[in-house]
Amino acid sequence: MLSLRNLIAVAWLVIVPISSPAFAQNFQNNCGAGSVSEMLGPSAQFTRDPRWSELSYDPAHRGVTHNSEEEAMLGLALERAGRIPAPIVRDASGRAEFIDAKGVRWDVKAFRSFTPSGEKMDIQKAVEKVDGEFLSGENVILDTRRLTPEDLNVLKFHIGITHNQKRVLWYP
Repeated sequence: MLSLRNLIAVAWLVIVPISSPAFAQNFQNNCGAGSVSEMLGPSAQFTRDPRWSELSYDPAHRGVTHNSEEEAMLGLALERAGRIPAPIVRDASGRAEFIDAKGVRWDVKAFRSFTPSGEKMDIQKAVEKVDGEFLSGENVILDTRRLTPEDLNVLKFHIGITHNQKRVLWYP
């Protein structure tokens, strides 16, 4: 069954000519995503992983959500790239997203420069969210795919001056 989000993605593909130079920007502005493939969900390279069901299930929400699938994709991508010790497992407590092979807990935070309604991201609130994860003893994976280069640089500056960079993984 198509979710509303995927239905919007399909409608955009049918209605808006893809050859339009403004297509990508309009799609992102109207749907709040970074790309067509992002809207249609995780690619088969991740969903075919035998651990996909386990990693995409979020105990804190008692099910699989769009966000939990995004988290699973990020965890697997970082694991495959050798940036997080393999294998990762979902944190059954729901406090963190993953626990890596060394027992380190990782939480995923995804920030957007602009919300789907057009509101600008509050950098201070983003830094406070990361602070909260550190205070609870977790490391943080920061999904920066929906940040402008300017916002990414500001966030890196603020995180860099207040935190140990070994506790942060930037994705991509």
